[in-house]
Amino acid sequence: MDFKSENIKGAKIMEEKFELLVMPASLTHESVSLFWGKVNQGAEYEIYCNGKSVERLEKTIITVENLLPDTEYEFLVKTGNKKTNIVRVVTKPVPQICDVTLYGAVGDGEYDSTKAIQTAIDECPKGGVVYIPDGVFMSGALYLKSDITLKVDGKIMGVLDTDAYPVFTYRFEGREEMCYSSLINTSKDSRRNSNITI
Repeated sequence: MDFKSENIKGAKIMEEKFELLVMPASLTHESVSLFWGKVNQGAEYEIYCNGKSVERLEKTIITVENLLPDTEYEFLVKTGNKKTNIVRVVTKPVPQICDVTLYGAVGDGEYDSTKAIQTAIDECPKGGVVYIPDGVFMSGALYLKSDITLKVDGKIMGVLDTDAYPVFTYRFEGREEMCYSSLINTSKDSRRNSNITI
């Protein structure tokens, strides 16, 4: 299969249908990203939310923000006499926030906050958010788990000690090899984690 030609073919089909789609991983308790096919160069698109015009733009992608949690919305895009299908989304409920500073992390660019950040990750409930606020948080390898979001407003910087990055068997360029852990990892072992958002 020629990946590039499949993409072009898919884009042409989407353009012919002028179809509105949702980026599923973008859906949060307060926002969602939408995209649609281009009708023609320079076209202006009008975005409707629950029957009301909310935005006009020339791009074919938008992130709608400031939505209410756990609420259903209907979206539609129009240009000239053309309109897309209606897309219905339900925003997620307000997530539990696990602020790493409440677990002992310090964003001073010096203190090793690995243990505190990992504890916040481990204790974060399904659908929750591990929050890294402003600051520079030094850390060794961190291991995310399924069904959480890692929201980083500050910075996570790797500590220089190689012992902070345990060696595990990873798939690298198609081969199973022993490698140092990365700064951010999705698992410590062969388990597959899913539904992780950063």
